[in-house]
Amino acid sequence: DKKKGLYNGDRLATFMLYLTNVAQGGATAFPRLGARSFPSQGDAAYWINLMGEASQGNPNTLHGACPVLLGSKWVANKWIHEGANEGFMAAHEELTFGSYSW
Repeated sequence: DKKKGLYNGDRLATFMLYLTNVAQGGATAFPRLGARSFPSQGDAAYWINLMGEASQGNPNTLHGACPVLLGSKWVANKWIHEGANEGFMAAHEELTFGSYSW
């Protein structure tokens, strides 16, 4: 909300942490990339939401949650916005999608 001073600019990237294991189903699907990230507790998915110097939305980050068939799925998201993140895009130009395990 720009009027209340809460506007942080466009969302640059998303970091999604899987908090639970899912017995069956529940993947996060990126259909334009032909990629899926399966939920496993402690794993994370990361993607860049914008592309180019005009800060246009990256159509490859279109994603959706597949149905959980058995169990439950809990995630935590961190959205990284323009505000207080100067230089972020230059440092991450080549990365579009990642899936990480710890």
